[in-house]
Amino acid sequence: LLAVPGGGDGPSGVLVCGENWVAYKHEGHDEVRAPLPRRADYPDQRGLLVTAAAIHKQKGLFFFLIQTEMGDLYKVTLDYEGEVVRDVVVSVF
Repeated sequence: LLAVPGGGDGPSGVLVCGENWVAYKHEGHDEVRAPLPRRADYPDQRGLLVTAAAIHKQKGLFFFLIQTEMGDLYKVTLDYEGEVVRDVVVSVF
């Protein structure tokens, strides 16, 4: 679980990291989920787990860095307006 900044800094809520995905959750808001990008040679039948995470936050900007058990590093951002999150964007960092 990763706390999403709230108030004037973001939509608040949490990011939940599960096997092969990252989801945004907030009370009264639909879950917004995105898959973790996979290496081409990583078996589809094997799950990909997040083992470490950090947040970078400054006024008007925040993003998460997450790392998987394979050592791959991803940048996670939220596409939002006000309190409404439209998309979770996961990209290789």
